[in-house]
Amino acid sequence: MAGEIVPPPFVWRTVLTMQIRPIGPLDLAATAALLSETLALAHANAAWLQGLTLDDPTCESEIALLAVDREAVIGCCLGCRRDDRAVIKLFAVSPAARRQGIATALFSALEQASRDKALQRIVVGGVAPNYALPGVPLASISAIGFLERAGYRSDRSARVDLIVDLDDVDLDCQPAVARLAAQGLTLQRATPERVPEAAAFALGQFSSSWEWEVGRSAQFQPIPLFVALDGDEVVAFAAYEVSGPGRFGPTGTLPTFRRRGIGSTLMRMCLADMKTRGDCSCTIGWAGPIGYYARAVNARMGPAFWVYEKDLHNQAS
Repeated sequence: MAGEIVPPPFVWRTVLTMQIRPIGPLDLAATAALLSETLALAHANAAWLQGLTLDDPTCESEIALLAVDREAVIGCCLGCRRDDRAVIKLFAVSPAARRQGIATALFSALEQASRDKALQRIVVGGVAPNYALPGVPLASISAIGFLERAGYRSDRSARVDLIVDLDDVDLDCQPAVARLAAQGLTLQRATPERVPEAAAFALGQFSSSWEWEVGRSAQFQPIPLFVALDGDEVVAFAAYEVSGPGRFGPTGTLPTFRRRGIGSTLMRMCLADMKTRGDCSCTIGWAGPIGYYARAVNARMGPAFWVYEKDLHNQAS
């Protein structure tokens, strides 16, 4: 009809001033605040984020990226390099800036940088050590939808956190400590001299990731690591805080010393320490034997996560 006003096609508003660049020291506080808001990470602060990014030598600048609009951090995609993989530890976009292609731009930049580095695939999820979350929270429907549209796939095997109410568990360790002492075993907080021994034990019996986490306990005061000694030899350990704020683990016992209550006692020593400092609850991150923790400390199911991957091999840039 003559004179009819035809509305233009609807388009998403484009943030013309947005830049994608590596995270730097001056960005830590703002990025931590973004993560706290979007992922409900109550512990997120600049020091925590620095440990995950700038202090981690695997977090190469080309794959630890921010989206910045007029100096405001509106998105992040924080990756690191592990062997032939890029691993995305955390990603988020400010709620006020969503549906404008910001996440797509961040992932595209990280994927291109990964191809330039000849990396074979990208993992979105926890790869120990020094990970943020075990994977993508199943409660994050928008994040899961974005990843699947972007070509990332999951086998949908869930990783879970367990939660322990520290007021709902018996943390009196003295009877068990005395019983084990009668068997020639000493259970105690690790001294600074014992930390390297415990780390070497973790490497020899378990993994290099656990070696890193146990060794990291020396950075904290008091040391959040308890050990069991047979004479002068470390035969078991339990740590907290070293894999993230408020988290218990890792923990391990020499096979020949298992089924004597050593591991459960060391765990309760850790939890008692956490309660003494004022914690109300504890997260057992990326939990293994769920039934064991339920019986030992009344652990209940917490958040569940999926890991997503994308193969970059032979993909066009």
